[in-house]
Amino acid sequence: MIALVRGGGDSCFGGAVPLQDDDTQVLPGLLVRGREERRGRNDEIQRAAELAVNRGETLGVILYQEQVLRVAHDLAGMSYAEADGFRRAMTHDRTDEEMGKMRLSFINSAMKNSVKRSVAEEVFEHLSAFAAYGFCKAHAAAYAVLSYQTLWLKCHYPAEFMAAILSNQPMGYYPPRVLVAEARRSGVTVLPPDINASLDHYTVENGAIRVSLSQVKGISGEAIASIIHERSKGNFTSLRDFVLRVEASQPILENLVKVGALDALGNRREMLAKIPLLLQFKRNNGEDRGELFGDILHDINNVGTHLQERPQPSNTLLPDKKERLLNERELFSLDLSAHPLDFCNLENGFTRIKDLTPLPAGKTVKIAGSVIRYQTPPTRTGKRVVYIIMEDGTGVADVTVFNDVQERCGKYLFRSGWLEVQGKIQRRGPKSLSLIADEVRPLRKNT
Repeated sequence: MIALVRGGGDSCFGGAVPLQDDDTQVLPGLLVRGREERRGRNDEIQRAAELAVNRGETLGVILYQEQVLRVAHDLAGMSYAEADGFRRAMTHDRTDEEMGKMRLSFINSAMKNSVKRSVAEEVFEHLSAFAAYGFCKAHAAAYAVLSYQTLWLKCHYPAEFMAAILSNQPMGYYPPRVLVAEARRSGVTVLPPDINASLDHYTVENGAIRVSLSQVKGISGEAIASIIHERSKGNFTSLRDFVLRVEASQPILENLVKVGALDALGNRREMLAKIPLLLQFKRNNGEDRGELFGDILHDINNVGTHLQERPQPSNTLLPDKKERLLNERELFSLDLSAHPLDFCNLENGFTRIKDLTPLPAGKTVKIAGSVIRYQTPPTRTGKRVVYIIMEDGTGVADVTVFNDVQERCGKYLFRSGWLEVQGKIQRRGPKSLSLIADEVRPLRKNT
């Protein structure tokens, strides 16, 4: 879509309306041909189409359902009721024989209306392309307005925009971890959840995004409400203070510790060891805080001391980078402290996605990353083309896999969430690029 706009030279909002829709397949094939017509090619055909289509809006290119009605009415002499029936017939799957009959009927009607046969044939081809993917103008305009608004917000209020998107998941193609990476590429800091700061949705703090408590796996609405309510009386000052004041189960408490939501209150491993003792104390305590529970409190207070007395490297009380990442991926599906590819050796001939932009078209490169989404839209030839959206923590790349590569690498294509792809850079404009795959294989652990 971006490549079409950049190549098309649209200079007004109205010119962008036809390109907006809720699916990335924007009238495949039709707009490319339409763009050629707008640049002065196929002049005779364009003049004929412009007789029936608003000249100032889409320049003779048939994009809307309303325009099909007008073409059928003005060129083929149909009434608007007949034209709407013609439009509905074309937008349903038809056999070649049925389409042939419709084509012959349209051409004969147009010729009776003083339209040259060659022109009528070409206009019908335009209508056939529309039939594969068409929508009404109101639909296109609504998405154009929404696209413009979201682009403006992302440009001028990136933290607020991304926080709102993250607070309303699931939404669109991209999972939260990809949106977080995009926020960081836009210069926005993403802060981990914090029991003294996070709410039940993503928030903005001094230009940074704070991860929501609801992002943590297994946490209930009741537990979040309890945390927020108790915090309104005063911030939590220790693990003991937090456990005794908040109504939350042991798994929830442990998950909050593992993702770093209590890092300001102590060491993660010490806190994990103290949680069962604190919960036992809370269950047994009731209203009485007398000497009966002195032994439990003594055990709680000495957990850290016992851990420190064991012979172990000085850094083992802190989770290492890989452990933090595993906890983040498992417990809230985000990559905050690192990215999985940071632990792979990608020095050997691999290019990070952020570094693809300055490379020339036709250059062969290797990338590695996780698969965000597969797309297999229909093609005119009937051969399957697979489009893959991949990310590596530095950016997002579009990969095109044609039939011959699918035959060689199909056993890997859909079976691995992490792929290595070797291919050639294809450019459509100064910034828009994709990768045409030559080889696809699962990401090797020792890459």
